Amino acid sequence: MGKFMEYQKLHVKQAVTKPMQSNGDSPGPVAGVVIDMLCSQIMDVADELGIPKYSFFPSCAGSLGVYLHLLTLYDELNVDVAKFKNDRVTELHIPCFTNPIPAGVLPDVILDKAGAELILDHAKRIRETKGVIMNTFMELETQTIQTLSCDLPPLYPVGPILNMILRGDSLLESKGAHKNSDIINWLDDQPPLSVVFLCFGSLGEFSKEQLKEIADALQNCGFRFIWSLRQAQKDDITGLTEFAYPKEVCPKSFLIVRLGLEKS
Repeated sequence: MGKFMEYQKLHVKQAVTKPMQSNGDSPGPVAGVVIDMLCSQIMDVADELGIPKYSFFPSCAGSLGVYLHLLTLYDELNVDVAKFKNDRVTELHIPCFTNPIPAGVLPDVILDKAGAELILDHAKRIRETKGVIMNTFMELETQTIQTLSCDLPPLYPVGPILNMILRGDSLLESKGAHKNSDIINWLDDQPPLSVVFLCFGSLGEFSKEQLKEIADALQNCGFRFIWSLRQAQKDDITGLTEFAYPKEVCPKSFLIVRLGLEKS
């Protein structure tokens, strides 16, 4: 992806320069450039043109906190983060988290040497920007956002970012909301701060054995929960789909015991 973005620099420069030139001697209409974290090479174009640059981080603030902590281990302590693969003993004390996390549960891309170098290089360049736009909100990640604010340019939590349906200038609903209305109604009936939400992102794929372990833990913890349970599509890396038959990966008593109490 790094090479691909390098090839795009010229095209981006032309696209940004054109409206600036068309404005004659007046100030250019381009006030700034918002760049996805994984497209940090485009920051070079903004620097060349003298345009303020902002980073867009589409994941939660906690993910960025993990990357920045690993970057510190890598740069300042010369720690090869790939060594944590399959490590079930080491715990990482990450400043923006209250509790330590097992090193072995880090995302696979970070536990791969090449992947780690790529991700950490992108994370490093976030500090060069004038601000970071994040897909989160203060009420969800208060401690994390406050901690990161001490170490980064201004943070702008603008989430949650939803795929909404528009009709003219009117906002109707998020796409798929009609399918999830029963979940919202169920949530409205629960006591405050009583529901655990599990969602592992657009590429959060688990084996059936791992899913059964998660289901057992949910069943034994006694908390209400909503679990976005999805599976990878065969020969398709573009995303996940919902399980057509959740019983394939859940304990036999799971759906029966939790019926009417949790959505799974």
